[in-house]
Amino acid sequence: MSTINAQSKIQAINDIKYQVIDKYLANLDSGLVDSKDISLTRFEKQVKNMKSADFTANDYIVYYSALAIIATAKGKMREAEALYSKAINLKPNNPTYLAEYNNVLVGVCRFDDAQKLTEDHFESGGKNYSLLFGLYVCSLRNLEFTSFKKYYELIRYKDVLSKETKQELETVYLNTEYWAGMIDDLASIGIDKAAYSSFFDLLYSFHKKHLYGTCNLRCYVEEDEQYVTVDVLVNTSLKEAVSLTNQFERTLVDYAVKTGRDDILSKFLVYYKSADMEQEESNPPCVDTCLEENEDMVL
Repeated sequence: MSTINAQSKIQAINDIKYQVIDKYLANLDSGLVDSKDISLTRFEKQVKNMKSADFTANDYIVYYSALAIIATAKGKMREAEALYSKAINLKPNNPTYLAEYNNVLVGVCRFDDAQKLTEDHFESGGKNYSLLFGLYVCSLRNLEFTSFKKYYELIRYKDVLSKETKQELETVYLNTEYWAGMIDDLASIGIDKAAYSSFFDLLYSFHKKHLYGTCNLRCYVEEDEQYVTVDVLVNTSLKEAVSLTNQFERTLVDYAVKTGRDDILSKFLVYYKSADMEQEESNPPCVDTCLEENEDMVL
């Protein structure tokens, strides 16, 4: 009887998990994270109340992964990482939870760990190609795309991906040539690779805390200027975009003060911009020297 009860609880926990994924995480343009969302608080409480003394190891994997998904939806990536670590320790080679854990590793900027996890997966014969998206972000952080290109090119012309996934991966693949050459562009205005990586860590962790989905960047250098302007296109209102810009500016200043990295503070100018407002502008600002000709970068 207890086994039947445990199974029914696990089914209910899985149902909650996929409700959260569908509502908050499946849509890549779903806007701002609300860590105090009452629905998420209710889901978390329901899952915790279903914890049972007769859970098996597999049951606990479902339990911890559901709580990790809820934490992710709240923008609490460190909490999600800790919960997924518990699930992974119970069954290290489970491909489903490995992919979810890898996404969280990227979200907390543990890029080296995420990249190694992905490379080990493919080298051991794994075929979870969704991991390539995380590997691309790891590569983007280091401006080194050898690993991503290696594994994507193995399946680039094979019929193993959905049409949508194929299009998304092909888009980021075509962007790699620009990003790989960006080291020289940055160096020309006094930004070394270490400074760029530190800035990327700060921006990406901020983005994952405050917004769902991908991080779409547009980078360019105005003529005679010695800094990079970074536009982050988001699916929010203009007011929310302005608020995010101000919040990130404070985050950047705080980081510079704590670490003494004035080079980062003076070399990167970040604007969050409403994607809808961008589309409505008939005369976008003229950019004399553009690192990517205003093409959006998908992260």
